[in-house]
Amino acid sequence: MLSLDDPHWGELTHAYGFANDIPEALTRLGGASTDDERAELLDDLWGALCHQSDVYSASLAATPYMLPLVSHLKQEQRFQLILLIVCIELGRNAKNSANLPDGVLESHLDTLSVLLDIALAELKANPSEEMTMVCAAACAIQGGEPQLAKAYLELNRDRVPEFLNWIYDWE
Repeated sequence: MLSLDDPHWGELTHAYGFANDIPEALTRLGGASTDDERAELLDDLWGALCHQSDVYSASLAATPYMLPLVSHLKQEQRFQLILLIVCIELGRNAKNSANLPDGVLESHLDTLSVLLDIALAELKANPSEEMTMVCAAACAIQGGEPQLAKAYLELNRDRVPEFLNWIYDWE
């Protein structure tokens, strides 16, 4: 895992350039005292690390720091952070993740190995349609099925009847 004070952050990139600002954003998110501050920092992380479904070298380096922050957030923010990690992994599967500093990919993959447990605990504590979709996607990721994970994120209560009609030709 790349430490937050490692100079390699300045070599990693995100949507807006070099990622030397990401360690501070992660640290601030962990210590944020208001919902507005946490919401703004989450929005900033989404924009920088998973911009229009594109992910970057800093995205993978940041995920090991995101998961421990889940417990510091309110319900909607926990959902957003878990979804961000899922989306980063889906983006990673869509592109080559070569040329990363030693240990970055491994730490990201280690994060994914516990993501499902945290997502399921969140679903059990706060059941919702959105969290169910994210848990299904995390399950698919754990099973090595990124395309299925993407499909789970696209399904919702309104789309299921249309999907079932398409699959089974129900009328």
